[in-house]
Amino acid sequence: MRIFTFTPADFHPFPYSRDSGLTARGLQALGVESKVVLFGARRSDDDPDTIRITWDQACSADWWRQWQLDAVVSYSWAQPRHAPLLRAMRAADLRIFLRLDCGEALLTPRIEPGAYLRRTFNGYRDLGHTALVAALAALAKTAVNLSPSYYLKPLMDYFALADALGVESPLGAERLVQAIGIAGRRELIERVHTIGHPVADYMRYAGEPKAKQIIAVGRWESFVKNAPLLLASLGQVLTQRPDYTAVICGSGAERLHLLARRLAPEVQGRIQILGPVANEALPAHHGRSQLMVVSSRWESFNIAAAEALCCGCSIVGPHRIGSMRWFAADDCGTTAATYDLPGLTAALLREIKAWEEGRRKPERISALWRERVAAPSVARQIVQVLQLGGI
Repeated sequence: MRIFTFTPADFHPFPYSRDSGLTARGLQALGVESKVVLFGARRSDDDPDTIRITWDQACSADWWRQWQLDAVVSYSWAQPRHAPLLRAMRAADLRIFLRLDCGEALLTPRIEPGAYLRRTFNGYRDLGHTALVAALAALAKTAVNLSPSYYLKPLMDYFALADALGVESPLGAERLVQAIGIAGRRELIERVHTIGHPVADYMRYAGEPKAKQIIAVGRWESFVKNAPLLLASLGQVLTQRPDYTAVICGSGAERLHLLARRLAPEVQGRIQILGPVANEALPAHHGRSQLMVVSSRWESFNIAAAEALCCGCSIVGPHRIGSMRWFAADDCGTTAATYDLPGLTAALLREIKAWEEGRRKPERISALWRERVAAPSVARQIVQVLQLGGI
């Protein structure tokens, strides 16, 4: 069996630790021949499994046909401008798995106008715009996208080119089905599948004793990740629980240090700010931690949280984020009922209590989530929904 993955972008260096690269690695682990197709000119340090092409080649059925593929996993998201690429794959008689990352399927404000507006505002703020500019841009985009014909119709025509649509959380799949209904394309509903984003296979729990430690991982310079809320909630929890420590990994360490200086000295001494940590080194930190906290204003999935689950951590995050509800279910965590400091602090304290009462089992959490999102498991799910057989 031969299945390529495809990302219509020119990434360099290309990461094989996530997205289409990691999906290819998962397929290879199953014995499927797989390579990653990208745009751009070939680089001398490209991985041997990387193929670089032009837009014109990607739009050529002959180019795809020459490889004698069974299928393509396309990381072209919910972006109808990539429809010509999928049409070429279809003309080459390939089965197509279209990977979406639509964050509770906020494809139209007709489902949840408030959530759509908030997500759009946060996105513009994360790009560095001022609050005023972000608010005006979000209002304009929301108003325009209220019309189903403006975005939903070409989007559904694009979706119809794929044999299967992979959505990153159960709530995302539910909202996508609603959007499909609004667009009057109910024949597409059976193509919707909840399949999480892949996590590297080395993300696993090795059985080491769990310390009384909270971990957080993210891009902390990002507006969406909300570093002030993270530090404030850790400050309150560590004040109430002097037996606990915290470790924070990721970019934006300078900002984290500034925020930490606002906390009491005895609390500051129990927070380690490590800065960026290599992906391969994260399991050691997750393995020692009981729980991960997610302070984000919005997430579509949060791969960092999925990695922590595979390493036996439980999750604490905002209830309004659909992936957090999925992650916290099945005795794997707690969601904060309100998105504010009291809500996140209370959720963290409840989760600590769950560990103390023996209601969190790291071996079980790891096994459950590795079955759901470890790269070989995700690859197997993709093969199954494409009805290729043989795996």
